[in-house]
Amino acid sequence: MKTNRSGNAQETLAPSSHEHAARLHIDASRHYVAGKDYSHAAHQALVAHGHALLALAQGQEVTDRYRERASVGMATVKEPFLHFDPISLGPSGIVQCSLHVAEHHEAAAELHEHAARYLRQATKHYEEGDVALAAHEAQAAHAIALCAIDHSNDAAKHHAMRCCLVEPAAKSAIAVAA
Repeated sequence: MKTNRSGNAQETLAPSSHEHAARLHIDASRHYVAGKDYSHAAHQALVAHGHALLALAQGQEVTDRYRERASVGMATVKEPFLHFDPISLGPSGIVQCSLHVAEHHEAAAELHEHAARYLRQATKHYEEGDVALAAHEAQAAHAIALCAIDHSNDAAKHHAMRCCLVEPAAKSAIAVAA
């Protein structure tokens, strides 16, 4: 039996936003490494981060809807789904700190692509009537998206340092305090 879709466009928008963020991260990495165009890379990273946050919000709506629908059929079980620890899906903080900015972009791009695939698979399961599996896949996509955003944040820190966005603010704050 097929499940009626709610008509909510988030099921297609979230994967598309993840894919767009992945492309922008790849472009940022390319601008950073090949062209040494650091300001353009920083801009690409910022736009990618915006798409990542949009994808995260859209994906969360899908996950919530699927989980709510699945929990209706499992009234006796309070939490029928595993909660993923996003930290366990990505490299440790020590490894992340040692990554090059381009590697953070590449990791974020790869994770966004994985999240998009998980969300598309979740939609497929939902349409086929397997709501519990759909909720599980959407939840996995959300955890992966959080890891992608973590890499995006680390890349942004590198860009901020490279483009002197962090250091001058600290110097001006010291000057004002003196």
